[in-house]
Amino acid sequence: MSSENINRASNKKGVSPIVNVRVPVQNKDIICRAAELSGMPIAAFIRMAAIDRAYEVVKARTAV
Repeated sequence: MSSENINRASNKKGVSPIVNVRVPVQNKDIICRAAELSGMPIAAFIRMAAIDRAYEVVKARTAV
């Protein structure tokens, strides 16, 4: 699956000024729009989604 860099500058405190994240090209517009609507920087939005997904995977694997 091909990827494309998304670069965004953020003026918020505690956030790196330049964020460089690789995401699948076909998801780029969806991710950018979702992050914009949530009011979060793109990298934080992607990290949050990745953590949520990892949690679901671990929960599913450890379920009895």
